[in-house]
Amino acid sequence: MAHNKRTYRSRLSRHGFRVKIAQTDLWIEGDKELKPLATTVAMELRHQLELYLKRHKGFAESLLPIQPLSGAPEIVKRMCIASKAANVGPMAAVAGTIAQMVGERLKLKASEGAVENGGDVFLWGEGNRKVGILSSDPSLPKELALEVKVGGGLGICTSSAKIGHSLSLGEAHAVTVVSSNASLADAWATALANMIKDEGSVEKVIKLAQEIPNIKGVVAIASGKIGAWGELKLTTW
Repeated sequence: MAHNKRTYRSRLSRHGFRVKIAQTDLWIEGDKELKPLATTVAMELRHQLELYLKRHKGFAESLLPIQPLSGAPEIVKRMCIASKAANVGPMAAVAGTIAQMVGERLKLKASEGAVENGGDVFLWGEGNRKVGILSSDPSLPKELALEVKVGGGLGICTSSAKIGHSLSLGEAHAVTVVSSNASLADAWATALANMIKDEGSVEKVIKLAQEIPNIKGVVAIASGKIGAWGELKLTTW
């Protein structure tokens, strides 16, 4: 996943559209008639967040949970709740939060769909869906994916020390977290990836994930070792 070229999107459904607002770059699976609404919602969220960052100095840079100011918008409140649960900075939850909040608005118009934001995904609809896991580990299949039962809504978020531009303090090739709360999935993906220092950390992270409230599943990859737990099935594309 390069910073500017999201080549992994070549694997996504062609039945969708892109919405790009500043640093927010979304791929949305669904009817293109939803694009005006998706664009409006994404613009609203970006505007709310940018105004708040100007007001709350140090919020964007904090690597620890931080209390939101009085009158903070919903996007900020969700980020702060998730970051407190995972003991990471609030910006660790921004991509998942935006994906879910856009998806929640689109869900009122479409019975199924997906919003992907920098590799973090919010899905809704019936039945099972496959979601690819992008890992730079050469010992693992390039077509690695997980299969999940979507239901009313599901967040699937990934953190990596090897791919992408997001800050990671560990050595994980990828840690993917599944939760009905995409903000929480995003924050915990960062927190768990920070704990991966070598292949021996994989088992510890998997065991820890089983004790985390509202987490439905996790996949952790490091140095050729992969661990998985929860309401998911490892598969390939």
